[in-house]
Parts: sequence; C-alpha cells; structure tokens
Amino acid sequence: MPLWPCANCHKELEKKDLKRCGQCGIVLYCSRECQKEAWKTGHKRTCQSHVINKNTMDPGTMENPRREKLLSNWLNIWRGLFEGFTMRALDLANHKGEERTKTHCFVMTIQETHSPDVARAFRLRGAMV
Repeated sequence: MPLWPCANCHKELEKKDLKRCGQCGIVLYCSRECQKEAWKTGHKRTCQSHVINKNTMDPGTMENPRREKLLSNWLNIWRGLFEGFTMRALDLANHKGEERTKTHCFVMTIQETHSPDVARAFRLRGAMV
C-alpha cells in the first residue's frame, strides 16, 4: 500500500488515514492540528485556487473512482520524477527551509490518453511555478 505525505508535517500514512481539506478536497493532512497549522501558514491563500482548478477539471474527473484510481497509480509511477521537477522548479536547493514551499506552487497540467498502459494513461501537457 503506497504511503502519502501530510501536506503540513510530511508524515507518511496510508491514504485512508489522511484527512482532506474540507474546502478544496485536494490537500491531505494527518490530523486536524496539521490542517489548522497549514491553514495559518499558507493553505488559506492557496485553497481557493485549488477549488477553482478542481472546478475546471473535465466533468467526472474527481467523481469517477476508476479514473481517480488510475490517476493515483499513474502518479505513483512518476512520483519520483515529479518530485525532482518540483525541487528544481522551486529552486529548493538554493532556498533552504520550508518558506518557499509555502509561498510558491508547482502546477502540472495533465491529459488522459486512454492508453491501457498505466504508465502512459496520462501525459504531461505543461507545468509552471
């Protein structure tokens, strides 16, 4: 079972043990305390953009369990690569501490390809900071 990090303390848990932000439903937390701390330190500023992005997705993206599972599996395959992209894009090597991760966001645009191969089920259309 893959482990997912808390968006605040980065503690890794199974997805079923994490709680989603009640407003955007995208960001995951290990506890109510972490959610409250993240809200005060930056999620409050980014939460609305998550809601806007979630609402502009193709109809049925989040409500389709098959597609959500497929996307989850695809992300797990490519997670290491995306983490590397994120570290470089946010220039984390030259900006020590967590402050930059609270003021900047790395956004990827993906498209479903309908390939039977999970590793190719989606493709990266673009990315930006």
